[in-house]
Order: sequence, then structure tokens, then C-alpha cells
Amino acid sequence: TDGPAYGMNGSYGGHLYTAEALRVIRAHGAAAAAAPLFLFVAWQNNHPPLQVPDDYVARQKTEELRTTINGMTTFLDEAVGNISGALRARGLYANTLIVYSPDNGGYLGRGGDDFPLRGGKFSDFQGGVRVAAWASGGLVPAALRGGAVAGYVSICDWYATFLGLAGLDAAAIAADTPGVPAVDSLDVWPLLSGANATSPRVELPLSVLPAADHAALLAARASGRAGAMA
Repeated sequence: TDGPAYGMNGSYGGHLYTAEALRVIRAHGAAAAAAPLFLFVAWQNNHPPLQVPDDYVARQKTEELRTTINGMTTFLDEAVGNISGALRARGLYANTLIVYSPDNGGYLGRGGDDFPLRGGKFSDFQGGVRVAAWASGGLVPAALRGGAVAGYVSICDWYATFLGLAGLDAAAIAADTPGVPAVDSLDVWPLLSGANATSPRVELPLSVLPAADHAALLAARASGRAGAMA
């Protein structure tokens, strides 16, 4: 429910989140199939505290430092598979866009490894801000599946992108709402769907603290740019 999880001690949070997502999908029956369905599933994998049921750790064959975080990754892979399977079973997958995006790079010293990129979590180097994100689902054109997109996409761009797919405009919503500033979010669906070869985003503010303390901006070069996501 939306209240505190009293009486749930000993339950793995990832199991609770996945079970609720599956419940919502299965409840989205035939009569509601034409209605939009939006799910934001914020697992704590992979994030401290590094915890996962023992059976996921037992499957790992890596060095001890990484067995827990790799077990958490195994759980996450299984959970994403369960959700995509439920979408298929409900007949929703063909019209679904699935976006997977971490919020930062790996946690160095805790089993994270961003090689060959430099840095990791807490860093503005690419290892900290260029993440392994992907888009999938039946809504992605077949010709683009399994490929890569060379263009900047910020995690904040999903807001405008999801609204655009629902027939709404993020900038118009902000303009019509008193006291709400303009949004730093761009609709990147034309890029992801292959309608455009370039991204509407040409720069990414990585840190916005005063420049004298800590600030960084990633900007596209005039001669071209490599794919990056942050």
C-alpha cells in the first residue's frame, strides 16, 4: 500500500516492488487495455545497502568482493524478465516502451567497475555519468532493436519523452502552470524511433553547484559526438 511496511521485516524489498508491478500489470485487464499504463519501478538494485537473498549470491562465480553486487544484478535481471513476461501475457508488450536507466556509474571500491571509462559514482568523469541505459519493448521499431544510438540523452529527457508518447507537451504544461519554471527535458523519441538521426540535446549539465566549488558541462563537439547517456 502507500503506507509504512509494518510487519514486513525479513522481506526483500526487490520482491515487494516486483510483486506490486506484476499486480498492476495483471489488473490492467482487457477493458482497460486501451488506457495508458505508466509504471516507474525504482528497485534499490544496485545501491547500498548491498543486500540480496543468499541464493542469488550462491550463483556467482566471481571474486568475493563482487558476489553480492552481482547477485543483486542477477535479481534485477530476473525481475525485469518477470515484468516483461507479464506484459507479454497481458497482450501489452507490443505497444510498450521499456526504459532502463541507472542514475550514475558503478560504485568503485564496492564491486563496481566502469572500465574502460574513467571514474565512477560521485565523479563527473564518464565512468560516473555515462551509464548502461537501454530502451526496449514492442514500440521500438524492429529495425532499431539490438542497435546503438549515438546522441546525448539525459535522464531528465524521459519526462518529455513519455509525455510526448501520451500526446502531451512538457513545455506547454509548464507554461500553463503558474509558478512552474521551464523544464530541462527534451523529447528524444524521434531519435530513439529512427525518425531523426541526431538528438535534440547538445549539452548535459553534469554538476550545477557554483563553478568555484564544483561544476561540469558536457557539450557536443561541432565535428561530431560519441554516444553518451547520463
